[in-house]
Amino acid sequence: MKKKPSKNLSYNDLPESMANGLSCLEDLGFTSAKPSKKSLELQYLATEFAKTLSIRNIVAITLTGSSVIGTAVKGSDMDMDFIVAGKRNRHNMFKDHFKGVPVDYSIISTTAWESEYLSRDGMKFLTHTVPIYDPDSYFKNYQSKILKAYYSKGAVAQEHKRVKEILRNRSSIALQEIEQDYLPEAAIRIESCFYEVISFLIRKNKACPATSLLFSEFKQLAKTYNRPDWPKRAIKDLRFDLPKNKYFELLEVYEKLFSEMRRKLNANTDLVRKIKRMKLGLFSAANDIVPLCSEINYQQLYDKITRALIKNKKENAGLALLYESQDNFFMFSPFFYLKHVEASVSGKAIANTSFHDLLACWDEDIRSQWMTVSRFDILTKEMLLDLHKLNHEIFTLSY
Repeated sequence: MKKKPSKNLSYNDLPESMANGLSCLEDLGFTSAKPSKKSLELQYLATEFAKTLSIRNIVAITLTGSSVIGTAVKGSDMDMDFIVAGKRNRHNMFKDHFKGVPVDYSIISTTAWESEYLSRDGMKFLTHTVPIYDPDSYFKNYQSKILKAYYSKGAVAQEHKRVKEILRNRSSIALQEIEQDYLPEAAIRIESCFYEVISFLIRKNKACPATSLLFSEFKQLAKTYNRPDWPKRAIKDLRFDLPKNKYFELLEVYEKLFSEMRRKLNANTDLVRKIKRMKLGLFSAANDIVPLCSEINYQQLYDKITRALIKNKKENAGLALLYESQDNFFMFSPFFYLKHVEASVSGKAIANTSFHDLLACWDEDIRSQWMTVSRFDILTKEMLLDLHKLNHEIFTLSY
């Protein structure tokens, strides 16, 4: 077995398909020409982790994220997909540790991978994904085609049309919810619009689309547009401007929330099995509710927020909380709806239920803790209306 080089890791220490993939993305400007030492370490560790799993019918193995971009630091994790031959429409998510590094990996069929990663939402991940194992160039062939088309004038125009429709529909409902004093429900919609708008801004300007770098790229682009007020307004409206000690208090609440959810899931394994098989659309995070409530997932959240605070980047700490709380809403709602309203309901029926009615069926302890970690106690109508206005300002100037 090849030993891990102790110094000067380089592409020469990686499988040929992975080295070629990294070189290709670097030539296209998607990755750093001078990746961090931790990025190189994680690239190598990913190849070692792949060897530890015995999975049948593997077509390709990929690595995605900061280690590919070249910005990984101590505490960064590895995100991997094991793509297998087959027509299953679902994938299985797992969370693990390997030599002290958190690993998120999925075992996903070619049918499901093509559906998820070749969709409009998934294509951006191909800008920071490389193959570890790709003997028949399955991944390479798809990636090269997608990357050529991703930033084309027609593709960007189509994305503009899609985001415009999302902004119109979600904002319209959110404004009605604000009038009814349903502020948490409105916040879910308006904050998700912020993510869509910023993602489009980043794509239009060919900036890095990695989720973890969203706010950093947004701040740089705001300078380009001569709008330094944008990030400041977003930080205030998204309630990211909290004292450091408050972030750690919220992490303590999250630890209790996940612990209690694990207890509830263990007591309702029949519902968990049902949810795993359901087609939930917007609420698909519920399919992976068990790993997303795990101790490992909590530790990853803790590490992300701690790293951000050490670097005095509250916006990144806040962004981690925002992503987590949004996922929580969409993964908890189906579980509590099946538990308290109707156990035989379809995924489509859940998706068509109002956010207000979904929240109403949650167990009170979980709802209260989720409201706390979402900082809804300091949310005001003025914040939501300003974020709504900011979304439209950014979107209008971005195209």
